[in-house]
Amino acid sequence: MSTANFDISLIPNYLINSNGFYAIVTDLQGNYAYVNKRFKEKFGFISNDFIGQSIINSIHPDDVGKCDSTVIKCIEEPNKTHSIEIRKPQNNNNEYFYSYWEFSSFFNKNGDIIGILCIGNDLTKEKGLNNLLLETQSKVNSLLNSTNEGFIFLNPQFKIVYFNKSADENYSKFLFNNELKIGENILNYCKNEEKKHNLTDLYQRVLKGEQQEIVQEYDQNWFQINIFRVVTNEGKTIGLAYNIIDVTQNKQDQNKILEQNKKLKEIAWQQSHEVRSPVVNLLGITEQLSKNNENLTKEDQEILFNAITSEIRRLDVIIKSIIEKTNLVT
Repeated sequence: MSTANFDISLIPNYLINSNGFYAIVTDLQGNYAYVNKRFKEKFGFISNDFIGQSIINSIHPDDVGKCDSTVIKCIEEPNKTHSIEIRKPQNNNNEYFYSYWEFSSFFNKNGDIIGILCIGNDLTKEKGLNNLLLETQSKVNSLLNSTNEGFIFLNPQFKIVYFNKSADENYSKFLFNNELKIGENILNYCKNEEKKHNLTDLYQRVLKGEQQEIVQEYDQNWFQINIFRVVTNEGKTIGLAYNIIDVTQNKQDQNKILEQNKKLKEIAWQQSHEVRSPVVNLLGITEQLSKNNENLTKEDQEILFNAITSEIRRLDVIIKSIIEKTNLVT
């Protein structure tokens, strides 16, 4: 659809008959001089005849100024194409959708600028996918930033592409002794070439599918570090990830249990060896007293009673030691 004096031969056939692209030509006053079939089909609810009307009726009011600036660029730089996103009417209910356009100067056969050629297509699907991606990314960020666990994602070249709040605030100073930065190669945080070489070797094994789990101590803090490969649904490796968990309390509890077990073993040994000795001696002495009491002299009896006293005192010392160790266990 065009004006009577508009030379349609100046428009390529693929734009005239396109089922995917909108194509319009405006005069230098911003009025329609030509619209293709695709444009007419999409925006026919606005007008039955666009020619001679202002293009403003098919642009979101807030995007008019942006269009004017782009037209000026086309006139100032007539040999260049300028791209722009414009919201276009979806229907008569003031609903709009996003579209992508390329503006360029439109010349007559004499090479004079007589208008602006505008070629566009819908961005509705792309914008929807992009908004969904941004929404999903926001939810994932919120989830990862709400946990005390640290997460760091590296690309296959070991450059940092993402880290959550906990990784930066709680773990970076212990593991890397530095502030995490997007785009930084994590190997640059290594203190020496030997550590860099070892870490590179570990990463290469992870990228081949070998998950690593490491428990390390830093300044009396214990961390469990899981390093694993990140793959797409199609199985393509796109990097590797750190999952860092503070296990200091668990390690302290574990060490306490080990210490308790050590004390219990010591108590069991004392009970089976140190306690047994004075008890056996006491049993022997009392048996002698009960069997040979009439035949024993006072001197013998005194010796035996002194021996009993000595063994009782030795047994008391052992029992007190066991009680002390028992208190340490609890």
